[in-house]
Amino acid sequence: MKLFNAIIIVLTTVILISCAHTSHKDGPPVHDIDVSRIPNATPHVEPKSKYGNPNSYVVKGKRYYPKKSSVGFKETGMASWYGTRFDKKLTSSREPYDMFGMTAAHKTLPLPTYLKVTNLENGRQVIVKVNDRGPFYDDRIIDLSYTAAKKLGVYPKGTAKVKIEAIDPQKKTTAKAKKSHTFYIQAGAFKSLDHARKFRGQLNALTGYNVKIRKTKSDGGPWYLVQVGPIDGVKEAHNTTARLEKNHVVDTILLRR
Repeated sequence: MKLFNAIIIVLTTVILISCAHTSHKDGPPVHDIDVSRIPNATPHVEPKSKYGNPNSYVVKGKRYYPKKSSVGFKETGMASWYGTRFDKKLTSSREPYDMFGMTAAHKTLPLPTYLKVTNLENGRQVIVKVNDRGPFYDDRIIDLSYTAAKKLGVYPKGTAKVKIEAIDPQKKTTAKAKKSHTFYIQAGAFKSLDHARKFRGQLNALTGYNVKIRKTKSDGGPWYLVQVGPIDGVKEAHNTTARLEKNHVVDTILLRR
């Protein structure tokens, strides 16, 4: 029996250490994706994972004690993200990591836990499912999937200060993020498609949002409108508009969808 318990402890430690995320050879996918089309995680009641919830575990010489409950949990600190290096590999809960999913890693929250994550630097919010352990750095509190990080604006910056709040799936009032109005920012209008495409490339470097070109017709011929979005919420739309204007993109019109 002692030998069996020792084997279980060793296997649990190996699983947890395998999820000790580092930035070595990690990165985003080769092709850019429109993350605005990927929905938040949907909180629902489910049992604790059979894996990843030991009484304690040790990584890099430090012992961690997973919580029995996440009710009322709040924390503020730095977020990071992980991508291609871990895609399709098993997480601590033994679910395959999907960098295009809305998931995250935390050192001590029960697996699974649903969190509302707010980027305190730009006000963006997402809901993620914690199904992994990490990041094992003292100055970071959460590792986000690539998609969650991009939606929040943590990618491509790398890290950002966030607030995380546990969601109780049994309370319907907290089961979903509050709905907000969706906006597009019209940043330019061109007679030349080549000029519109060049301008779109410049905007891609300034915002974390999808930038599209919409063709319209007029008596003088076609016009190519360059629009940023969709953007959720009035505050974030105005913040993005201000960033564009600061970078001398002055032809900005806020369009509500």
